[in-house]
Amino acid sequence: MRKIVLFVEGQAEQIFIREMLLRRYVYDAKIVCIRCLQLIAEQLKFAEFDYGNEDAPNYYMIINAGGDNKVLSAMLRRHAGLISNGYQMIIGLRDMYSRFYREQSPVVDHELNKEILLSARHQIEEAKISNVIIHFAVMEVETWMLALLDKWKGNISNEDILQYFNPEEKLEEIYHPAEVVKAITGISGTPYDKHASQVNSIMTNIEWNDYNDLYQSNRCPSFNSFIDDLAIMG
Repeated sequence: MRKIVLFVEGQAEQIFIREMLLRRYVYDAKIVCIRCLQLIAEQLKFAEFDYGNEDAPNYYMIINAGGDNKVLSAMLRRHAGLISNGYQMIIGLRDMYSRFYREQSPVVDHELNKEILLSARHQIEEAKISNVIIHFAVMEVETWMLALLDKWKGNISNEDILQYFNPEEKLEEIYHPAEVVKAITGISGTPYDKHASQVNSIMTNIEWNDYNDLYQSNRCPSFNSFIDDLAIMG
């Protein structure tokens, strides 16, 4: 059995990964098991929703750590117990955009991005543990959603979208992608605010081929890096 645990900063990331994995394994409960949990006061609580059989050969636990700064610390604290329970890999995912980032730069700064990523990975090295890696969505997981915009924009016209977003621009140059998603969805009267129902509504329109196409395009290098360590392509 291949067992992987993922720590994410919030429910948007949790739902994104859950829905992507479901499509990767074509909703086959015999070959994939997904368990979604939320970390609250150091206790793991059920989060929507679980799928698949416990003895499936591909087993994923996705834990919402409850904040960007909590992802890495939760991974490090729980590493030993997870490894002893048979998890072969612990992967973290958080957004690059954060309160700290806003304090450092008002624009996308790729040198700052590199420093933040290297600092996080250095903490893992200092802990002298293996099979642990952290990734940052640049600048947010909503960047990856924008890359898949055609699949969920519905009846919103391209002309209206161009007020807020040019699909031809470099996606990882967008400073606060969640605000762009909010503006686009606001056109139809339901501005995005990271609620579970909104994320689910976006993700339900995306198929595995769409994720594969995004990977092949390399439009979001942070997505590709994450997928490479998740090892679900091919």
